[in-house]
Amino acid sequence: MTAIDTQPLPGAKHPSGQGPEHNRVPHPALIVTGVVALALIVSGATLIGPVAAVALAVLGAGTLVVLTRPATAVLIVTALVPVTSGVQRGYPIPGLRFSEVLLVLFLGTVLLTGWNGWRPRWSALEWGTLGYTVATVVFASAGAAINAISVGPGTLFALLLPVQFLLLSRATSVTLTTYELRRSALRLILMASVPVSMIALLQYLDIGPVRSMIIELTGAQNFERAQALGFAARATGPFDHWHVLAGYLLPVVLLGVALLLDRTQQIMSTAGLAACVGASIIAMTLTFTFTTAFGLLVGIGLIAARAGRLGNVLKVGVLAAVVLGVLLGPSMGERISEQFEPRAGRNRASFVPETVDYRFEVWQDQYLPAVADSPVLGYGPELPASITWVYTESMYLSLQLLGGLPLVLAFGALVWTFLASMAPGQRSRDPSVQAPARAVIAVTIVLIPMHAIFPYFASPGLPHLVWLLAGVALGGRWAEQEHHR
Repeated sequence: MTAIDTQPLPGAKHPSGQGPEHNRVPHPALIVTGVVALALIVSGATLIGPVAAVALAVLGAGTLVVLTRPATAVLIVTALVPVTSGVQRGYPIPGLRFSEVLLVLFLGTVLLTGWNGWRPRWSALEWGTLGYTVATVVFASAGAAINAISVGPGTLFALLLPVQFLLLSRATSVTLTTYELRRSALRLILMASVPVSMIALLQYLDIGPVRSMIIELTGAQNFERAQALGFAARATGPFDHWHVLAGYLLPVVLLGVALLLDRTQQIMSTAGLAACVGASIIAMTLTFTFTTAFGLLVGIGLIAARAGRLGNVLKVGVLAAVVLGVLLGPSMGERISEQFEPRAGRNRASFVPETVDYRFEVWQDQYLPAVADSPVLGYGPELPASITWVYTESMYLSLQLLGGLPLVLAFGALVWTFLASMAPGQRSRDPSVQAPARAVIAVTIVLIPMHAIFPYFASPGLPHLVWLLAGVALGGRWAEQEHHR
């Protein structure tokens, strides 16, 4: 008998005593309303272009799926939202981001109509996310008002960003309440990363129209700009920056490693896991981002130590490092040379990377004086006029400028709720709970120093995956608790 055989399977009891109904038939009037709304959406979308019409038609049809199969809707979001979160706002729907529309439309409908009477209590993470959302809106608005900084419609999306993460974790946890559904969600997360890794590889090797496609989807040309300036090529994949691609792949690899270290898991075959993890590691390497490389090594170490297999992982890690060194040695050497070779006109310590030194310079000249002028409430979603380099390059500075010290403290509380909510799950015997919980804990810990030099939680990809994985683990914990009552 495996560990899976002892875990809650489909039919775990709800508090009402009824088995969870993940797909149901709504009232006919609701379906008729959905069909009429779909027709109106498509008709209106034809006024703004055929691409937008098709996108809205797909979303409208998807809404009808949500009404009858909420679990399927959550799985669709699980597969699509993280990988499409890098698509620029306004493509293909003017003024909107496709992943946000998909998330709000599908998961909002699930939460309104798909609970089927089962409403487990909110976890510490969900309360923490709600508190962080409220703090973002309140303190950012206060900072903008006090400093007389106008807030446009576009900046409102920044204030409401945490709302989508609350939807992700809550809808996932209340819907994916059986082992089979959680297994499907984890498999989709892992398999969806393979196309992302392939896009990054094709971009790096300049095969086919991938580079032009990425520019159209993301609206960014950082890959081409870096090469034009004489720097090493760094893959961005379907995102606008190499840090964002590497950040998205970090929890994918850690989830895969957590499953590989569990000999009893049946989420995915060992060969399938190795393929997903291997492709993700190659794509991460092509970003040549030292920050995420540090996070990956420490995160894998944390998971391996928890599983009691640190020695075995170190051996595999050395072998993988040798293989990657042989395949990408020249590019790695070029990137290292860029970071540590002396540059005329710059006075920095030889052990400090160039990009870190430049961050220090920008922070000292522009950001720290602005923080000193408004340390309590910040400035709201718009930067003060004194700042010309508009990239904070730090999650903590972004929070400080957005909502001041109270928002930084709210973020610290959110980090604590991640660790507190996932701690029970990492001890579960169910791999569909244990693996995502361990991955989330590892990501949360390594992000504490990583956030000092890049705002990963304010970027696409990584936060979507982290809240999704947390929701999967929470759903499994609730199902276990109800099973043992």
